[in-house]
Amino acid sequence: MQSVIVSLMMLTTVGATTVFGGKFEDLTEYFSMKAGSVWTYQMGKGVDAVPSYQVKVTQCTDREEIAGCIFKTSIDPSLPPRHDVYAIQGDALLNKGTLAPFGPQEWQLHVPPQIELRSPLKVGTTWDRYDSDLEKTRCTIIEKGKVTVKGGSFDNVIQIQLVTFVRDTSKGKWKKYDRDSALIFRHYAPNVGLIKEEISKKRFVYIELVEYKAGE
Repeated sequence: MQSVIVSLMMLTTVGATTVFGGKFEDLTEYFSMKAGSVWTYQMGKGVDAVPSYQVKVTQCTDREEIAGCIFKTSIDPSLPPRHDVYAIQGDALLNKGTLAPFGPQEWQLHVPPQIELRSPLKVGTTWDRYDSDLEKTRCTIIEKGKVTVKGGSFDNVIQIQLVTFVRDTSKGKWKKYDRDSALIFRHYAPNVGLIKEEISKKRFVYIELVEYKAGE
């Protein structure tokens, strides 16, 4: 499982592709990409809860291989942070690659890039995010409404259901991964971004927004 742990900004290009603005403004409205923006989250509940961790947009770059905005996730101050680079291409918001906290200190690019959001942001929009050759996540916008978290109450929040599929190599077909933990629900608020993530049919709250500060 990969969490996407994520105020409008007008960039002009990612490579040769126009990114923010025009008919794709709704993507940046729900996934803030303004440098300096900071999200503080609580992870888990009860004794297993991580009191807070932060996600920050450190910079936006036109460097060819990682053109986009870089998000830094810091969970444990004693450990190095994780970095992910996001960009808009066509009608989709993409996670293009990761600089993991351990291992080789070089960008591991996703081939193909992982689709985090797809326009139009309305109930019924569906897309597949390929996590590997043998695993993909089917994402569907299932609801739009009001959601309350520690960081406040938000209107027009879109809720995305993520369902994991694995490839049956013997038959060459995809089948749903039959584990409750493979079912995820993410909530994105306008002008903020990710405010909550739940796991399983019981809706265990895995991530909850505590505070958001928009970049300058």
